[in-house]
Amino acid sequence: MSEERLLRFKNLYAALSLTSKAIITIDNREDLFREICRVAVEYGKFSLAVISLFDNETGHLLPAAHSGKAESYLNSLVVTTAPDKEEGQGPTGIAFRTGTPYICNDFINDPVTTPWRTAAAECGIQSSAAFPLKHGEQVIGALKVYADRKGFFDREMVDLLLEITASISFALSYYAKEELRRQIEATLREKEERLRLVLEGSHEGYCDWDIASGAVKLNRRYTKMLGYSDGEIKPTASAIRELMHPDDCPRVNNILDAEATGIHRAFQIEVRMLSKSKEWVWILYSGMVVERNADGAALRVTGTCSNINERKRYEESLCYMSTHDPLTGLFNRAYFDTEMARITNGRQYPVSILFADIDGLKLVNDGFGHTEGDRLIKQAAQALGETFRSEDIVARIGGDEFAVLLPNTDAVAAKELIKRILKNQAIINESNGDYTLSISIGAATAERSEQLNEACKTADSRMYYYKLQRKLQQQGSEPPAELEPQSVQTF
Repeated sequence: MSEERLLRFKNLYAALSLTSKAIITIDNREDLFREICRVAVEYGKFSLAVISLFDNETGHLLPAAHSGKAESYLNSLVVTTAPDKEEGQGPTGIAFRTGTPYICNDFINDPVTTPWRTAAAECGIQSSAAFPLKHGEQVIGALKVYADRKGFFDREMVDLLLEITASISFALSYYAKEELRRQIEATLREKEERLRLVLEGSHEGYCDWDIASGAVKLNRRYTKMLGYSDGEIKPTASAIRELMHPDDCPRVNNILDAEATGIHRAFQIEVRMLSKSKEWVWILYSGMVVERNADGAALRVTGTCSNINERKRYEESLCYMSTHDPLTGLFNRAYFDTEMARITNGRQYPVSILFADIDGLKLVNDGFGHTEGDRLIKQAAQALGETFRSEDIVARIGGDEFAVLLPNTDAVAAKELIKRILKNQAIINESNGDYTLSISIGAATAERSEQLNEACKTADSRMYYYKLQRKLQQQGSEPPAELEPQSVQTF
């Protein structure tokens, strides 16, 4: 692999990583789109990157964000989704309607680009690619990138752009769900503010605690949300506390102590309560002290209770999706980068790093289809996942590339782990027929934090060396000596 091509791959992976980080850290759509376009131009070396969204009123795809030296191209750009109009028959319109990318490696001579050729030529545009953006199953826009030379978009670049597009689509769905969640929570807060004392017929659970006597009044809704019938929960504070998860009791005590001394006027707290079916149910308590004595000590606390199990599951799902690869269930690139930063400044040395790459994935995709290619990726994830400890970080960082962080693991232990990967690979291949799983692996160990970056480079170089070595051996050749990484260890 030439240095130019290798640099190009590294830049594209950097763009993918930065896109994932932007999705995690940026909390609004407009800023996110601008950052993604900026990153695409800076690292992908495109002359223009544009994110366009469908406008219901006009039926056009309107730019929501863009970046690049060829931005003047947008001045005369009109793109519609209508197939019966000339402006809807170009690359972007086709990608939008079909839900699949349209790659144009010769923009000036492609038959579908006629309306835009003059403007493209003036801006030096020679090739382009359009990728549909989805919210759920619905196409709502497109990511468009342009380059100043023909044949710019090869298979590897298209694969990485597909991953970036998938990340943007995930972010769009996330923002839509977040907006819905904020609306629901705002409505709930407004309701709780209006109804500080809930009548017995309310749809909310209700509890009223007399602190001196320990007596608690509960409505039917409260007992029902935990699966109990009337009278099955004793109307005392101690009985309620016995149903509470032990890990949540200290937080509840701190809240009640603060309320009793008048530090806070009102409170909200989420706790787990034991249902009649012996399952933990998440309950949101919203309450306040409604009566105090002359010295300000709390006499009575009242409030509402809501079952928030569904919301909790949704939050856990969002957290999982933001840190895991949807195909394999392994950690994703963004989480891997975060853990790298954490381990760099940690005390878990020696740290070993593994990079792994699937051999011949493109051949499987081309010969058997992407479904079988995905199956091979899952098998590689299985071979890795079954090898390592729970505290090890196993991540899919690219289309067919994986990385593993091994804290408190020296080079000897790393070698043994690689043997276990290859053993797992052999077991998996016993049930493979038309093709087999083959993983190229490179590893290196850092004894101190200042060696970690160099260890990453070494492990990556070794992995590519072994991959090239295997390929050339299959062809009956030997790899050039100058490609061999320094101090290569054979695992």
